[in-house]
Amino acid sequence: MSGLFNLNTSFPTFSYLRAQLERIGPAWYLSPWWRSDSTRAKQNSLLQLLSIAHSERIDHVSLIDSFAREHRGWYRRRLKQLAKRLGSGCPVIVAIEQTPDVLSDDQVLALRFASQSGSLSQTFHQLVRTQDSQLDETKAAWRNLFTYWAVTLLVLASITLYLMMRIAPMHSQILTEFGIQRSMPFLFLKSSFDLLCDNIPVALAVVFFIAMLFFSSTSRRFFRRVVAPNLTIVPKTRRSSFLLHLLSISSAAGRPMSGTLSTIAKYHYDKNIRQRLLLARNEIEQGVDEWQSLSDAELITTAEARALVASPDNQSRAWLLERLAIAKTERACQSSSTMLAFAHPVAILLFGCIVLFIFIAFFSVNLVLIYSLD
Repeated sequence: MSGLFNLNTSFPTFSYLRAQLERIGPAWYLSPWWRSDSTRAKQNSLLQLLSIAHSERIDHVSLIDSFAREHRGWYRRRLKQLAKRLGSGCPVIVAIEQTPDVLSDDQVLALRFASQSGSLSQTFHQLVRTQDSQLDETKAAWRNLFTYWAVTLLVLASITLYLMMRIAPMHSQILTEFGIQRSMPFLFLKSSFDLLCDNIPVALAVVFFIAMLFFSSTSRRFFRRVVAPNLTIVPKTRRSSFLLHLLSISSAAGRPMSGTLSTIAKYHYDKNIRQRLLLARNEIEQGVDEWQSLSDAELITTAEARALVASPDNQSRAWLLERLAIAKTERACQSSSTMLAFAHPVAILLFGCIVLFIFIAFFSVNLVLIYSLD
């Protein structure tokens, strides 16, 4: 039988795929696909891996290529792209900058600043040491809340579709046969559903567009960098906190503030912060006190500027900057938790109002029938 039929010769594609799988090697995963780590956790793991590779002088390409097999989906592709760029001779920092979202915006900025200031080892150590678990938990809570909203909305839409496709026509037929006028809630619900059905292509296009925006890394990055700071104070507080963290590293190294601000402003991803950094840098070059300049540019508060001016040396100032950064991070987490506690009951109330309106629309039909037939 084997002489009459050979799988490899009969299906060349099969042998090609098997050869590719053998070349890739077995994949291993720490968690199943339905319980995958968050993006932040993956980025933190990569950061620790890069820190080890930098301190131990290990080849980045093979390490990241092996690390990519732990993951799935878009992050696996990002890691493969990063390994490919590193394999072509691209410097580590440049390769990371050219691979969006493989690390967080703040992590990329910190590594670029460290490479320019010559403090890469220290920055790796501090970034790994100061990973904020509270912030990760807050993001996970928001992600779970959005998942809950999406599932609830999907169930509600499915039930409403069934009611409008199967129950509403029977009610309309009964009312027509008896010559009874429809109630206002039922008319409004029926007309809204008919309008949606008449514009199904437009509705599908809108849903597809929203889904593309949600799943596109470019749109998420634009929302995170540009839109989010204008919606809540949490992103602004977090970015101010991370700026203080970078200034702490620079102060501990004894580097001039003017050059530090120029470097951060050159590579910062937030246009508003870049402009304020350049404004503070220009004031420092004109002879204004560096901490007063940061206060004038609204990068730190007046009280923080006075405390930094009163610090006796660079090490004390670096410690104070780090403590201020930690305090602002905790404040951002508390604000996010407060917003989360407020958003959940509001969403439940909104869904409850929708369900109540649908109930009133259909129950009013029964009431009209009962009063009309008496």
